[in-house]
Amino acid sequence: MGIKFYIKLVMSLAIFYLPFHMIAQVPQGVNYQGVLRNKTGQPIKNQTVGVQISVYDSVLNRKNNYIERHSVQTNEFGLYNLVIGKGNIVLGVFDSIPWGVNNQFLEVKIDPLGGQSYSIIGSQAMYSVPYAFYAGSTKSTDIAQTISFKNDSLVLSQNGGTVFLKPYLDNTDTQRLIKLGKQIQISNGNSIQLNDDDSSNELQTLSISKDTLRLSKSSAVVKLPNPLDGIEEAMGCVFVHRYCTGDGTFSKPWVSTDKSAGIITALSKLTQTKRILYFKPGYYATQGALDIDFSKYLPNLNIPEWKTAFAGFGIEFQGHNASIYVNGGAPLTVGKPGILFNWKGEHAFYWKFTGLQFLGVVDTALVQFGNSYDFPWNGCEFDIVGNNGYVPSNYQTKASRSSAIKICWPLESKIHLVAVSACGSGAVLETATFCTINGAFSNTIIPNTNTIYPKSYGLNLINCQSNTFTHMDLEIAYSGIKFDQWSIQNTFSAIFVSQGDSTGCTFDNSKQVTDGKNVVVSIRSGPTVQAPSSTVVQKLFGPGCEPKKIVIQNYFDF
Repeated sequence: MGIKFYIKLVMSLAIFYLPFHMIAQVPQGVNYQGVLRNKTGQPIKNQTVGVQISVYDSVLNRKNNYIERHSVQTNEFGLYNLVIGKGNIVLGVFDSIPWGVNNQFLEVKIDPLGGQSYSIIGSQAMYSVPYAFYAGSTKSTDIAQTISFKNDSLVLSQNGGTVFLKPYLDNTDTQRLIKLGKQIQISNGNSIQLNDDDSSNELQTLSISKDTLRLSKSSAVVKLPNPLDGIEEAMGCVFVHRYCTGDGTFSKPWVSTDKSAGIITALSKLTQTKRILYFKPGYYATQGALDIDFSKYLPNLNIPEWKTAFAGFGIEFQGHNASIYVNGGAPLTVGKPGILFNWKGEHAFYWKFTGLQFLGVVDTALVQFGNSYDFPWNGCEFDIVGNNGYVPSNYQTKASRSSAIKICWPLESKIHLVAVSACGSGAVLETATFCTINGAFSNTIIPNTNTIYPKSYGLNLINCQSNTFTHMDLEIAYSGIKFDQWSIQNTFSAIFVSQGDSTGCTFDNSKQVTDGKNVVVSIRSGPTVQAPSSTVVQKLFGPGCEPKKIVIQNYFDF
């Protein structure tokens, strides 16, 4: 168990204009996926576990709208899947959840022994996708009509009008098509001479294999164009899954011989006008520690125009509900990031990483962008999810270097993260300056206890200055934010702290080496994981901290 899971749900809507209106029904269910691991970080394999799902209003005056239970089977990586809305109902009706009335929250409880002795592993606000159910409950104003043929006219019901067809029905005549010797004739018309009247020597079979058409008695072939080629040109993108094997399902994720899940080959296919790597929805799996060195894989970097197009005008890694399993989800303990994106000595301007979810078990960063001062990210955008389940054996005595997401040297960038790391830090930001940052930053609860892995942080700031942090969720974090070295002159607003550990603290600035202040405009603190229903809240500062270096303007506990 030992991992808190966040769900990133993405809804996409496409409208096609057709001659007739069509009305679709919204499916009553939400796909959910989780990973179970024991306290040493090893997956709980091939085991039946009990899961209880609750959907409720608010976190202050909780009202349960729907509760269901599932019995699911983990696979060899500890992964399991279920559909919320298809379990054994304990309370409520799924399609009666009031999505459009109040904010809805999702709570997940687990019994690793397959029974009903559940322990909470986390809760999270539900965002866009479930509200499609609310949209699906609206009534259509389209009018269903039928078309019929009466006498010489086409007629639409409901006063839809008619089309008179008689002028088009009376201009035909009656003729016969016949074969006479080596001629085909039409009565009262012309004929065609047949030069070869053998009925058997031209019989062949037409077959297709992938993109190739061939005749059975000919060596000639016809190569068909790949329809994705035209789509890529129109969208200015390269589809990553084209360079993989597998089908993108949970059991057969997309993989590639270069161990990068198609990323390396896709990078080599980029052009000055195609600068998007598109990850089709589904599952991808890398192998080993993956170093994406852009200087090696981007094409034509010796041509200034190409280099400017990539570094200066931006590359996008774009996905929608695409999950990347680092090292296939298996533990990776080699002291290197699971995936490292870097281009030493260059500057990235206006790059984007959006709609991607990274999962795995890595003893350092699960996914890392840049390396110290190698590669600054100027005006870039990060909107991603990371979940690192690594737990070292000595977690009680030594802080872990692991993290879900690490970003080095972002400048004036927009950063939205959902970062969960069992130990270490949910996210690490190094030398961030003039950035806007928000999201959720968490650790996980030790299985069968009411404590969180010690010496862990939701967010670790190293040399971060003059940034704006807003709408931050520090739920289930041993300690909230760690300030290292020259992390000063940052502004924080709308911070939410809940289910933290009573032995941790919200702000740890014991490693801050200067007297520069950080300002907290507003913070709201809730109960600890040890006493989730009491009014006891996590302390703001721990031993060795210096409260005078942080200005707190508004504080509220509940």
